[in-house]
Amino acid sequence: MHLLAFNGSPRLRGNTWTLLNQLKRGAEEAGATTEEVILNKQHIKPCQACESCKKTLVCRIKDDMAPLYGSILSADMIVIGTPVYFWSMSAQMKAFVDRWYALDLDPIRPRLAGKRFGLVVCYADSATETASGVVYAFKSAAAYFDMRFYEPLLVTAGDRNDAAGNPQALQAAFALGQEIAKP
Repeated sequence: MHLLAFNGSPRLRGNTWTLLNQLKRGAEEAGATTEEVILNKQHIKPCQACESCKKTLVCRIKDDMAPLYGSILSADMIVIGTPVYFWSMSAQMKAFVDRWYALDLDPIRPRLAGKRFGLVVCYADSATETASGVVYAFKSAAAYFDMRFYEPLLVTAGDRNDAAGNPQALQAAFALGQEIAKP
């Protein structure tokens, strides 16, 4: 079983990274292999709504998203990690997710069905409603693609090291990794 985590935070070694690493450790302990893609290090252009992919079954944009399609399709588990920016996901994550349009094609979409899907969201205040837009977006996408959506990990963590200093959040991330990777 292979878990592929996408980190949508622009902060290297920040809260999202800390929680995703704990989640990966939990998954590894449960027997999974893991990989993390830091979206801020990728050059991913926004979807152009050209619909070329509908004709060719391949996105025409030649950037760092191209190889990620194969990685997404070959992974057993997908985990998304993003901070909340103005009640939504980060711009890096939004550009990445919008490019999933090229996966929404009849011969490709069924290959996503049954994959396990996890979500880690960090935000700077204590109101869980702050993350509701992000949760709705990914829960809806997982349902649309017929993926198994796990209860998301929502963590108050605005300052750079908040997650690292929160033992409950670290344990919850580890436990989510174990749950997602459970045979």
